[in-house]
Amino acid sequence: MEPKKKFWRKNGGGCSFLKLWTKSKLTKQPVVTTCPEYTSMERHTLRILRCMPDVTTIGVHGIGGIGKTSVLKAVIDFPPIKLLFDVVIWVSVSRNWSTRKIQDQVLRQLSLSTSQDSETNHEIAMRLFDALQSQRFLLLLDDVWEHISLDLIGIPQPAMENGCKMILSTRSRDVCRIMAADRMVQMERLLPEEAWELFQEQLGWIIDSGSKMWHYARTIVEKCHGLPLLIIVTGRALAKENDAFAWRLALKEFSHRNGIYKKLQFSFDRLESLELKSCFLYCAIFPEDRELRIIELVDLWIKEGLVAGNNLTDSRKKGCDIVDILVDASLLQILEGGVSIKMHDLIRDFVSIWLDRQVD
Repeated sequence: MEPKKKFWRKNGGGCSFLKLWTKSKLTKQPVVTTCPEYTSMERHTLRILRCMPDVTTIGVHGIGGIGKTSVLKAVIDFPPIKLLFDVVIWVSVSRNWSTRKIQDQVLRQLSLSTSQDSETNHEIAMRLFDALQSQRFLLLLDDVWEHISLDLIGIPQPAMENGCKMILSTRSRDVCRIMAADRMVQMERLLPEEAWELFQEQLGWIIDSGSKMWHYARTIVEKCHGLPLLIIVTGRALAKENDAFAWRLALKEFSHRNGIYKKLQFSFDRLESLELKSCFLYCAIFPEDRELRIIELVDLWIKEGLVAGNNLTDSRKKGCDIVDILVDASLLQILEGGVSIKMHDLIRDFVSIWLDRQVD
């Protein structure tokens, strides 16, 4: 399936997204224009970009799985961003955050030496502050759950005077307020036709309009309630079903599931073997937002007896094939560079709830 073009380059550049925010070298004033016919995600991205010239802190909020991280990534993929800022810093926060974890992420992105056990948080904060105080930076804090003190981390406060900006994503509007966001952007669910288009992209083929299969599929999409993550994993789970009877059974099963976690279980239940399910569940034992090197994860599966082959080479190949299947199902996310994976926090929440039910 051909990947979608970046939305600022579609329509042959006739309505180029590059025109949405340009910076005049003479006036140094950002100029924002508009373009019609954008998707929900693109409109959210536009709203953020339009805010940026006039504010220092933007809070993006919405329920889990609605696409907050994708929108933040779309912002930093906007070509002029790298021209407008000396450095762009991305921090995955999560519920189990700590000052040291955030500091280590920032140190790596600034190519500074990593923290030592003997080094205090305050000493690291001083190093970071010295490195950033003369820089025009864009700070993105993804998945924030409570107040985070930039001073304790060592990040200078974004201000109009220094040209620095901060964008944070969170499930809670209250967190936006606590973090003193100047502007808040609420993420909205996909429109029905956007949801349907996204679902068909996951299938990789087009269902004949008006057919029984089409009606079953449309109903399944409606029951995803416009949540991109749920649409994606459900679409991937059904990508190989090509007859109306199978879709009818899938609709019946999906309809009996109430709540996003039980609907996510639909995709888990369709994994074809206990081996696949066990390897997937194992990934949830790691801390939230942990990036796992594929070869290290596969070796852990082998060590735990979850994957077995005729020899180590065969076992590793089998383990890598399992990773490919779980990534293809969108139950794991492949990271840039293709050597590491992670589990979406909402999918990890589902696994935790599912495991708790097994104990009960």
